[in-house]
Amino acid sequence: RKLPNYIEGKPCSLFNKCLFCDNCLITKDHLPMLFAQQREFLSLLNNQKIVNTPYYSIIEDNITLLEEILGENSDFDISIREEAEILSRNIDLSNGALM
Repeated sequence: RKLPNYIEGKPCSLFNKCLFCDNCLITKDHLPMLFAQQREFLSLLNNQKIVNTPYYSIIEDNITLLEEILGENSDFDISIREEAEILSRNIDLSNGALM
């Protein structure tokens, strides 16, 4: 609410898309969850039922964004990303939707 572009009573135009917001701050503590989310999105793309829905393009957009954050052009050091990827293996985001 303290942001200069905040308008009282107007909802965020990026509702539920916080990673796309210029005001989003990502720390190394967030990386394991982001790797887990990336893994989940990649699994969803392999599901034929998802391919023919409007969610497919949203998932692709999210994967592209996560690749910017987690990929080789990331602002985070490779050793930090490798550790986060290992830690992400203990995070299961699946709610059974893939079954």
